[in-house]
Amino acid sequence: QGQYLDRETGLHYNLYRFYDPDIGKFISGDPISLKGGINLYAYAPNPLSWIDPLGLKCWNSARRDYWKAEAKAAPKGMYSPVNMLRMRLGLAPKIRVREFHFKTRTERVRNVSLELNHRHWPQRDGKHVDIPYNLEKVTPWEHAAKDPYRYPGSELLEILQDIGNYKGF
Repeated sequence: QGQYLDRETGLHYNLYRFYDPDIGKFISGDPISLKGGINLYAYAPNPLSWIDPLGLKCWNSARRDYWKAEAKAAPKGMYSPVNMLRMRLGLAPKIRVREFHFKTRTERVRNVSLELNHRHWPQRDGKHVDIPYNLEKVTPWEHAAKDPYRYPGSELLEILQDIGNYKGF
């Protein structure tokens, strides 16, 4: 996971600071100070959705950086102007879909963001987990098909506006 276990102390060294799994916190302050948040010792606000194997970067930052880089590298016309603006701001592009919602048992139309799927599991790839080669753009339904712990709550019936012609309405 990018951590080194010190068997003598029971602490994990993350290249920059020590983590104590018994208390779920770092015992050394964050080397980037308050830029990492107001709690200098927290692992992450939500350790299930934030990945910080080196103790320096959260998943939200990695995801934002990914979409900004995608906006710079995308060929002209691949994404709609609305999606290009979203990505320049670090937000995922959206698509407009028609779906069958399981809970209400109704069809509905809504806008959904693309997601990033890790090709290699975060728990096994350590510090390299959030680099672009390990990430792939997927719809929530594609993501659920690859990850047994995801459940979109609906069945995709039709993509009404894809990434190239998404308008937001």
